Amino acid sequence: MTFEENDALDGIITPENPSDNLDQKVIVRVDLVLNAAKVDIYHEHLHPHPNLCIEMPNKLRKEIKMYLHLTAIELKNHLQRKGFDISKYSPKRLYFWKSVTSQKLFKYYDNHIESACQLLSEHETHGFRWCLNIKDSETIAISFITLLLEEIKNHNINICEIYLDVTYKTARGRYELYDIIAD
Repeated sequence: MTFEENDALDGIITPENPSDNLDQKVIVRVDLVLNAAKVDIYHEHLHPHPNLCIEMPNKLRKEIKMYLHLTAIELKNHLQRKGFDISKYSPKRLYFWKSVTSQKLFKYYDNHIESACQLLSEHETHGFRWCLNIKDSETIAISFITLLLEEIKNHNINICEIYLDVTYKTARGRYELYDIIAD
């Protein structure tokens, strides 16, 4: 590598041999006033970044949609048993289509709070109840009770407070419970 000075403050380092990879480049900028240097390193040859490709045949996407309830490994095995050649599709691409398809089941709006409220409102007849729904210019908060609390009451378990840590797993298409903290 050689260093070429453009002026006193900037420099570019490029390969000495023209047959070396020309995609490699280091740009050094020095600011004497701020007593700082900025170094930009470009090395696409060392770390290629292919364009994102999400193409997948409609027939395969329909099969993924029909079997959303399967885990990623179960889905992959199912697709192979059905005769799909998935060797040319990365696991990330399969996961992408599983996620996109499952999101259509619960994502009503781009705003995730609005989508959650819509989804939860649809489940009010199944034992879900709102506790808190605040949406103003400074605060957005939602809170709700599920059948779990009713089950705890029905089994005469005395609890003053309970905290649940639950998240919606897009790939699995369901909520997963992580913690129950009770007093």
